Amino acid sequence: MIGNKDIFLDRINLNRLSFHLNHCGMQECEAGYEYGFTMKPYHLIHFVLEGEGYLEQHKKISHIKAGQAFYIPAGSPARYQASSVHPWRYGWIGFYANSQNPFLGYLFKDSTIMDLSLPLPKVEKYLLAIISVTDRRLSEIENYHESDFTGEQFAPIHKLSESLAANSRMLDFFPH
Repeated sequence: MIGNKDIFLDRINLNRLSFHLNHCGMQECEAGYEYGFTMKPYHLIHFVLEGEGYLEQHKKISHIKAGQAFYIPAGSPARYQASSVHPWRYGWIGFYANSQNPFLGYLFKDSTIMDLSLPLPKVEKYLLAIISVTDRRLSEIENYHESDFTGEQFAPIHKLSESLAANSRMLDFFPH
């Protein structure tokens, strides 16, 4: 016999350890583009692939540049803005997770901003792989350019197989 057994997980409270994809996307922002909200029911991570901008959280403004990610916990207000000189291009993942999930701490430690450990083309490839579950055109490209995909093109996930595939790809990306 051969196999393995996961003794790392707390089998009594698995709900506390789960992650579930809400949405994933990519955007090239115009100079000065701004987005803000008072609260979202899901966690949100942005991965800055090019350019720079600013994140305002808890009355603190942080400069963020290509090669960094920023995390907005569920229930937290935030506002972010692309630079007026070098606007950013980023990808994001919104996901549901229990706020007490210990894996959230592994992702961002005690910070909401981190330097990415993967090369940016690889980060972009992971994000495109998640989105390609519902938009097969993206499985064939290396880089997202908004001019190739004009307008908002969010495709809803309707099938269980797509939901499992997208969530699996997100989970595969997170440990990196």
